[in-house]
Amino acid sequence: MIGLMKTFTAEYDADQDGAVMIMPKPGKSIKVISVYISAEGALDIDKKIRIAFEASNNSVCTFFVGVEPSSFGMGRMKVKGSQSEPLKIFSDLGGGQQYFVAIDYREE
Repeated sequence: MIGLMKTFTAEYDADQDGAVMIMPKPGKSIKVISVYISAEGALDIDKKIRIAFEASNNSVCTFFVGVEPSSFGMGRMKVKGSQSEPLKIFSDLGGGQQYFVAIDYREE
C-alpha cells in the first residue's frame, strides 16, 4: 500500500553535519518526491547543501550556494532510501547563514 504524501519543512541557521530530517517508522522507507531549498547565500563561493540517505550512499540533491540569495526546486523525483534509513542534511554555508528546506515524501 502506498502511503499518503507528507511534507517536511525546516529552517536552519547553522551548518549541519548529518542531522536527521526525516526518520521513517521501523520497517518502512522514505521515498522523496520533491525538494525545495531557499538560501540567503553563503559567506564564500563553493558552498553547498546536500540531502542524502547517507548509509546507502543515495544522494537526493546537492544545491551549490553562491554568495547571493538563491533557491532551487526539483519535482517529480523518486529517490528512495533503504528500510528504516533516515534522510539527512549536510551543509557548509558558514557564519549562521539561513536556509529553508521543504521536502514532499511518502513512507512505504
